[in-house]
Amino acid sequence: HLRNLKEDVGMWKLRNEWENMQYIVKNMTPKDALILIPYDTTMCGFRMFSEREIIVSYRDCGIIGFDYKAVVEWDKRIKDVEPFRVIMKSPIKDAVKNAIFKYKVNYIVFMKYYQPPEDNGVLEFVHRNDIFSLYKVRSNPVY
Repeated sequence: HLRNLKEDVGMWKLRNEWENMQYIVKNMTPKDALILIPYDTTMCGFRMFSEREIIVSYRDCGIIGFDYKAVVEWDKRIKDVEPFRVIMKSPIKDAVKNAIFKYKVNYIVFMKYYQPPEDNGVLEFVHRNDIFSLYKVRSNPVY
């Protein structure tokens, strides 16, 4: 389910590119892939169309709100990836390192404006649309 997004603008553009990236992830990653996404996106959940697991979303707390152990885990994960947001407010290097080494992510969806260089020793470029970029974590990355 990929559509022509060239005529979209504003929030529709953001939402539709987000949905488009979910289909890209679904079609270009294994079913057991674990994904790091900008955790504070306000659009519908990434798991919906990608059918893949993510480290954390800020919206998860509403679902797990009555399970204390789950809330503690959610809070820990949010803190581990906190800089990895839609609008970057601080360097994301530590969040990416936590995702790779602590949570063992296989893929990372970056906001295109802060994507890494395509040629690097840690991540391999997979795909991009106008707003998001998908990278695969290389086997045995050296950060």
